[in-house]
Amino acid sequence: MRTPILRLLCAAICALLIAAAAPDATWGEERTKRWPQVPTLKELGYGIVSNSPYGSAGPRGIDPKVVTILHDAIKRAIEDPAYVRTIERLDQEPWYRSSEQYTRYARELFPTQKALMQSLGLKR
Repeated sequence: MRTPILRLLCAAICALLIAAAAPDATWGEERTKRWPQVPTLKELGYGIVSNSPYGSAGPRGIDPKVVTILHDAIKRAIEDPAYVRTIERLDQEPWYRSSEQYTRYARELFPTQKALMQSLGLKR
């Protein structure tokens, strides 16, 4: 089920692609390949970076050997040319992080996301 915001976002992206227009700003850390002339929100002084990272997680105490096997398989998958082409079509940038880096990222992100959800009334 799509939310109204998601429908609006999809419609806006489709309109930009069809009209060959460019947005006023992009949300990522860096300018996009599709619109290199368009500044990021961060460049415009808003201090906002919002990308869509993919990650995987396992239960606390997971066997480190299992972590290594899963990590290596995922790393090979994201280096696959078909995956690279797919994220390029979606105007996304590769965002690889090691297991340790992703764990640190998630731990830093969760408190701010929790606060956001609570402020929106989406989490008690």
